[in-house]
Amino acid sequence: MPSSEETSKDRLKHLNAYLFANLIILGVLLIALWTRRPVWDVSIRFPNILLILAIVNVLLIFRNVLVGNSALLPKTGKRKKKNKTKKNSLLALRNILRTSASANNTVVERSIEKLRELSGVKRIELHIAEAQKSELVAESGSPLPSINGSRFLLKNDFLNIIHTGKLGEETVLRLDKADAARFESAVTKISTIVVPIAIPGYRTNERLGVLLFADNEGRVKPAVSVAGTALYFETLLALVEGVKQNEQIEYLDKETHMMLPATFKEHLQTEIERSERYSQKMTLLTLQAENFDLLTQEERQLVHKNAGSAIKQVLRRFDKVFMDEKPGRYEVILTEADENVAQTISKRIVKIFAKENTKIGFDSTKNLKLNIGSATYPTDGKLAEAIAELSFENCENLTDKKESED
Repeated sequence: MPSSEETSKDRLKHLNAYLFANLIILGVLLIALWTRRPVWDVSIRFPNILLILAIVNVLLIFRNVLVGNSALLPKTGKRKKKNKTKKNSLLALRNILRTSASANNTVVERSIEKLRELSGVKRIELHIAEAQKSELVAESGSPLPSINGSRFLLKNDFLNIIHTGKLGEETVLRLDKADAARFESAVTKISTIVVPIAIPGYRTNERLGVLLFADNEGRVKPAVSVAGTALYFETLLALVEGVKQNEQIEYLDKETHMMLPATFKEHLQTEIERSERYSQKMTLLTLQAENFDLLTQEERQLVHKNAGSAIKQVLRRFDKVFMDEKPGRYEVILTEADENVAQTISKRIVKIFAKENTKIGFDSTKNLKLNIGSATYPTDGKLAEAIAELSFENCENLTDKKESED
């Protein structure tokens, strides 16, 4: 098929020839009228000129139809129109970041809300997807039942969506083709556009931002540039990650790299809310080193270091460990872990802790063991305060029981 440029050039060529022919005829007739010499055997008057031009033009039009060139004729057939959505400027979106004092989750939420206004899409979600964890960072618009509670996980070289209600999972896109993709779910029958957003410092199969445009009425058509939106959120997430890393360094113990007590309650509440959102279990461990108060300051430092080493060796990537305000006590948040997983992890921590103490020459007479209490959401409670209190009580009861036996 000829391109649009070739078609327009052909039409311009025939139009010029058509106009040139009319000018020649008109010029001949006007010269004859001026010299008072008829061209044919009839006298030339102005009405006759108009009649001649009309006849010639009709003949030229029929000539184009007979030859098959309809470039000069008006298009009466149905044209296939390209339904192009007018793209709105992202200037208002960029102004949010430009006028913010610091990049944080509030800026992300405001950006998602503004993006929904500009795009005209009913629902927008921003997820952070990893191999075993999915976090809904921000959302805007009325929740759509077909995707409410769905998660995105990275599996090998693919981004998969995990549907709620035991509807299974589907592959959304390949990670090596990190471009926006239209995803029509065969399960929920919903139209979405999924935009992968790279996070600096991570490979796409390790950690990935996922921007979701969704609409339950026909094909979703954002009225914004998808590429420009992806670039904006890639910049924003990079700034947010940098701020979080700096804040995390401020709240880390320099020797063991365990998090300080000041952030424990906030992280526990966040993990419980996430577990509730995705209907998963979460377990909190409270660890207490026996006879820690009887040790010298130098011995306490060694035991503290060994405890941190033992916990760090066992914990999974998404688990979090905190120092407690009481020396010798620690709190561990096990994400996506039930009672059986917590018990297995606890046994490994105790074993490694005993091995580390043996390396530094602490004999069994010091009785340096870790007592571990636990509480699981939602089995043992649904509030952060209740989970923390029960885990602490279980640890204290275990300590008191061993002291009474001694």
